[in-house]
Amino acid sequence: DFGFDRPIISKYYDLASIASIYSSISSSIDQMLANFNENKLRTDQPKVSIATTIDRLCQVLKEDPGFTGYYFPGLLDLPVLLGKLRQLIKI
Repeated sequence: DFGFDRPIISKYYDLASIASIYSSISSSIDQMLANFNENKLRTDQPKVSIATTIDRLCQVLKEDPGFTGYYFPGLLDLPVLLGKLRQLIKI
């Protein structure tokens, strides 16, 4: 479907690595959403975890050429990822 350019573009921009980082960030957010409750948020550790996750997301957004989702459509849904992050921050 993607033609001959997929392996070349994926390798040049290291899209698999970028997609893997997005997946890891999404998993971290899911884990935090599952484990955090209001009592746990009164300590500093969850806040540090959230800040670290935001930092990781900012870094990968800088590295992403903008078309990772096109080549990894099932893996990356950035609006969903940002929605989960927003939900986590609201806790």
